[in-house]
Amino acid sequence: MALGDDELAMLAATGGDAAAFGEIVRRHQGVVRGFLRRLTGNMAEADDLAQDAFIKAFEKVSSYKGPGRLRSWLLSIAYREFLMSRRRAKSWNRVLGLIGGGREEGEESELQSAQPSHGGAVEAAIDVERHLALLKGPEKEVILLCDAYGFSHSEVAKLMNTPLGTVKSHALRGRKRLKIALGGGGR
Repeated sequence: MALGDDELAMLAATGGDAAAFGEIVRRHQGVVRGFLRRLTGNMAEADDLAQDAFIKAFEKVSSYKGPGRLRSWLLSIAYREFLMSRRRAKSWNRVLGLIGGGREEGEESELQSAQPSHGGAVEAAIDVERHLALLKGPEKEVILLCDAYGFSHSEVAKLMNTPLGTVKSHALRGRKRLKIALGGGGR
């Protein structure tokens, strides 16, 4: 099997070639940032997490397991960075709460403004994004990983360190909520 451009760049990066890894970043940063933007709902935070994820990927370039898995590998690193940022934020909010200055969890998401309606495909895309923002926690994460990024339920279960049945339940509930929100009824 012939190696693709990504695999050749990763092989060079494993040998210490930072420019080769820079090419990997250039090719995949849009997907990683988009994934994180959907998880966080915040473009600046997504960019920061994407940068952290690519730094972590460069540091762990030797853990890449080979052809055909680069996107999954990068997204799994990005997802772990997202989870770590949430853990840090919860810890920080607990500390702030103890000293009396904490912000309520979920406050930021309530500040989202409604998008103007323009019709057609653009409106449909905005509606999907707006309704996706209604999902929280594991349901949102599973829907993004499975439906938006093409991971299988078993890949998501491994990535999230969650039982396969739980991942399937999150996917089912998340899809049902999206269908209701998009006007498709409850079944």
